[in-house]
Amino acid sequence: GYTVVEAMKIVLPHYATNKEKAEQLVDEQLAQGTPIHVILQHLGIAPNHLLIMELSSYHSSFEDVLQTTAQQIARRIELERQTKKKMMYPIVLFIGLFSSLIVFRHYFLPNMIILFSSRNEEQSLWTSSLFLRLPDVFLLLLIGSVIVTVLVRRWLKQQSGEQQVAFLYRLPLIRQYMQLYVTRELSYILSGFLKSGVSLQQALSYSAQQNKSRIISYIAEQLKALVLSGMPLSEAVTAHAYFR
Repeated sequence: GYTVVEAMKIVLPHYATNKEKAEQLVDEQLAQGTPIHVILQHLGIAPNHLLIMELSSYHSSFEDVLQTTAQQIARRIELERQTKKKMMYPIVLFIGLFSSLIVFRHYFLPNMIILFSSRNEEQSLWTSSLFLRLPDVFLLLLIGSVIVTVLVRRWLKQQSGEQQVAFLYRLPLIRQYMQLYVTRELSYILSGFLKSGVSLQQALSYSAQQNKSRIISYIAEQLKALVLSGMPLSEAVTAHAYFR
C-alpha cells in the first residue's frame, strides 16, 4: 500500500552507505520531478538494469518491472558469484605453476647451468632456459590481454549501436550471449507494451528511442523497419541473427 516514494525512503537508510547524502539526493531529485529510474541510477544502480524500468514509464506495469529488475540484479550477482567460483581453480593453478617456475629459475637453474656446461650439453641447457622463460611469456600475455580488453571496452562504448552489434556478433561465444540477452530484454519490453494496449509499432519506437542501451535501440529500429514494411514480427525476428 505504500507509494514508490514512501517505500524508497523507508528502505534507503538500510542500504545507503551515506544515509544523509542519499536522502538529500532523493529529495532534490523528487522535487525536480526526476523519474524514478533516473534517481535509482544516481543511487548507483547500473544503467543496463534500468532499461526496462525507463520504458515502463510508457505503460502501467511499474510494480512488475520493479520485481523483474530486482530479479535481474539477483541473477547477475549469482552469475558473477558462480563465475568467480569456477575461475578460482585455474587462477590458483596458474599462480602455483608461475611461482614454481620462478623459484626453479632462481634457485635451481644456476646449478643446472654449471652442470650442463661441465658436460657440454648445450641442447639440454638451451631447452631448460627456454622452458624457464615461460613465466615471462605468461605474464606478458596476461598483461597484454588485460590492456586489450580495457581498450576494446572503452572503444566499444564510443561506438554507435550498429557498430557495437556488428563487432560483438562476430565473436562466437559473445554472440551466443548477446542473442540470449537481446531476446530476453526485447521480449519482456514488448510484452509489457502489448499488454498495456500499446501497438507493436509504437512499442518498437519507444524501444528505439531509449538511450540506456544502444544495442537494444538499434535492433528495435531494425525490427520496426521490417514491421512497417508489412512483415510479421515472427518473421522479422528471423530476418537477422540477433535473436535465439
